[in-house]
Amino acid sequence: MKILLILGLVLGTIFPVFSQDLASTTIEMTKKVEAFPNPTSELLFLKNAEDFKTFQVFDANGKVVLQGQLNANIISVAELPIGFYLLQLRNENTVESVRFQKY
Repeated sequence: MKILLILGLVLGTIFPVFSQDLASTTIEMTKKVEAFPNPTSELLFLKNAEDFKTFQVFDANGKVVLQGQLNANIISVAELPIGFYLLQLRNENTVESVRFQKY
């Protein structure tokens, strides 16, 4: 039987995850992906995104406006119109989302 606890209060970008088995305890530290500069005009740089392979960018209406393979943790958003967007990063097991603004 496993008990999984995720702390509700988050300080910084590190999320402690505790997993407890009947005989042992494991603690993993997971770093949240960050996008900068935010807002941006041309390039979006990603921090802690090394494990992700593909990305999709959604506009405020939920429409996919940009997608591709993640390359060098940099995404060009120069062709997007001004607005607010949701960047979704994916690998085999994980999906993580980051909001950003294009000006």
